[in-house]
Amino acid sequence: MLSLLGRIVGRALSEAVLDEYKIQKNDLEGLKAALENLLPKLMRFEAEMEAERLKTKSNCPIHEKYREWCEKGCIPMMESFAKVINEKIRVERIRKAPEDKRCEFEFWL
Repeated sequence: MLSLLGRIVGRALSEAVLDEYKIQKNDLEGLKAALENLLPKLMRFEAEMEAERLKTKSNCPIHEKYREWCEKGCIPMMESFAKVINEKIRVERIRKAPEDKRCEFEFWL
């Protein structure tokens, strides 16, 4: 159920951010812009392009409140968020809290 909820939340957030901030790009730069317009309002967030990948780092506070979301809902949320921008964008979580200090993701086409 958390996977389904994650997909729904990711899609809804992405569509709203694209509309609110008039983001037109459907590539990794568009994804970067969308994430930078949303996540810094919720947490410390960094995003940078390295070669053909978008790398993000954040200090997501959700694991402290609802750890099961991190295990079952987070990846589906980020996948569906990215797919609204471009169906071909792939995502991988490289590190996650609390095992590491911050969550890190990589996105690529």
